[in-house]
Formats: sequence, structure tokens, C-alpha cells
Amino acid sequence: MERRDFLQTAGFLSLASAGALGRAPGAAEAGQAQVPAAAQARPATPPTKNRVLITSAHSRLAQAIAAALAGRYPIRLTAPVQVRSHYEFTQSALDHDGATRPLVRGVEMIVHAADPPPGADGERMLDWRTRSTYNLFLAAAQEGVRRVIHLSSLALMTAYEEDFEVAEGWRPRPGPQPEGLSHYLGECIAREFAHQKKLRITVLRLGKVVRPEEVAGKPFDPLWVAEDDVVQAVSLALERPGASDGEGWWSVYHIASASPRARFSIAAAQRGLGYRPKFHW
Repeated sequence: MERRDFLQTAGFLSLASAGALGRAPGAAEAGQAQVPAAAQARPATPPTKNRVLITSAHSRLAQAIAAALAGRYPIRLTAPVQVRSHYEFTQSALDHDGATRPLVRGVEMIVHAADPPPGADGERMLDWRTRSTYNLFLAAAQEGVRRVIHLSSLALMTAYEEDFEVAEGWRPRPGPQPEGLSHYLGECIAREFAHQKKLRITVLRLGKVVRPEEVAGKPFDPLWVAEDDVVQAVSLALERPGASDGEGWWSVYHIASASPRARFSIAAAQRGLGYRPKFHW
């Protein structure tokens, strides 16, 4: 789906000017390999047992997730730019073309890290977390992907007063900035695929992902969450029981530290996923 068509359909056209939306794709998208017509027409094939596709492989978090999961799952990585990796890697701009559906073919589960390409401005960030996310999820539904873990942000919930215990059922309040707004719109797209029973989606709203050694001695931030704890939450979400065990199509969890000074409760993730963060600060 082209940018203008997608945004008009989803009601997002007012987020950017008509001239900007009509701009040609960036260099990373233009360099994407083309898929032969025969491959495009190939019907869906059964997924390789437990193969996991991880998007935004250019990001440090996606690479940490891949390293942690590699001992248990066959890993496929993708990113809109070239990434050197000893895991299976396919460069993809997640466009609505003949390349995105083969990218998810043979995949059973997806971890959509949803980090925009390096150097992305506000418009590109919005585009990546909306149009590109829609293209990925559409291809995943067509190819029979069993589960999607969608990484979002707790920044969506920070507009509430700090003395409120904001739970997952509260309405997100993203504000007008591209970072929060793009995460919110990405969640909206994910929710529609789940509500239409096309994909089983677990949203993990992450705090500010850090490595403890990098923030040692710095003033405490109540949104900190350790990278290793995020990796733990992703792993637990992938291991949840399947549909035959009564799992729903849509779930949202807040992933933060267990510090008593943390901004958001992790009680739902502890109950629903068995999440037990190691870093408390």
C-alpha cells in the first residue's frame, strides 16, 4: 500500500503535508532487492518450527533479543538498511510490494522492534511505525504467522500525573510529538489486526531501555528498564500458551523495572507473563 493510500484509509493524512507524503522512498528503500514474479506468486508454506523474525535489526535492542533467543529458535533478521550478522538476514523496507510477503514466509512468530531507520526524521518515524507496520502485519496474516510481539513505549502514558497508578487499560495520551504519536498509531494498527482475528498480538510497552553499567551513578529515571529485563519479557511473551489453551488475540503489558520508585506498575506482566525483572535500582 502506498503512503498516501494507507494514510487516507487509516485517517492519518492530516499528520503530514500532501507534498511530503508523495515524496519518493529513501535510499535504503530504493536499494531493496526485487523478488522474481514466480516467487511472489508462490502460495503460503508451512512455517519452520518456531522460526522468529526480528525487525529493526539495526537497533541494539533487536540484536540483544536475537542473541538471547538464538539458542532456542531459528532466527531471521530484517532491517531497512544492510546489517552484518551471522544470523539469517534480509534487507527490507517493509513496502507493499513483492518482497515483504516472502520475508515472513516460513516464520511462526515475529518480534516487531519497530525502531525506525537510522537518522529518521519525524515524518519517516511516523511512516515506519504506521504504513510499514501495516505492510508487515498484512503479510504476516497472509502467511499464517502465529504470534506477533509488538514493542511500543511507556511514553504513551506519561501525560498522566505521577501519583496515578496507570494500568494497561487506561487510554494512551501520546501528545503531538512524532516519537509518542508514532508508537500510539502503531498500536492502533496492531489492535485492528488482533480485533479482526488476523493476528495474535502482544504489545509490550517499554520504559527507557538502558544497560545498568551505562547509567551507574546517574540521577535515577523512573522510566528506566534494563535491556536484559526487556529481553526476558520478549522471551516470556513468545512462550505463552497457544490459542488451544484459551489465549486471546490482544494483550498489552507495561515493562519496567521493579524499583519502588518506578513510574508504572508491572503487576499485569508479572501475572500474565511471569515477568521478574532483575534490576531494581
